[in-house]
Amino acid sequence: MRRKKRTGLKIILIIIIIGLIWFLFIDKYSLVKIIKGKIQIKQTQNLIETYKEEEKKLKVEKDRLEREDEKIIEKKARELGLIKKGETIIRISEEEKENQEGD
Repeated sequence: MRRKKRTGLKIILIIIIIGLIWFLFIDKYSLVKIIKGKIQIKQTQNLIETYKEEEKKLKVEKDRLEREDEKIIEKKARELGLIKKGETIIRISEEEKENQEGD
């Protein structure tokens, strides 16, 4: 009688072990796959955050370059004697400059 009990317990234990192995490693929804999926999701979220930060930096750099380009263009245009629409050029002679500096 004891042998039958032990044999029955062994069979139940083997079934439980096989079930656990199946659940942990083999099944479509196994614990290992779930953990790997969560790790992959976290890595992807971190990568997205990194790209968002890089995008912000690039936008700031783009804006800065656009402003500087406008200043450079404005400076070159002034050097060439160009004016904006609606502006009036007032030329001061060297003599008038000296008089103003002397005052």
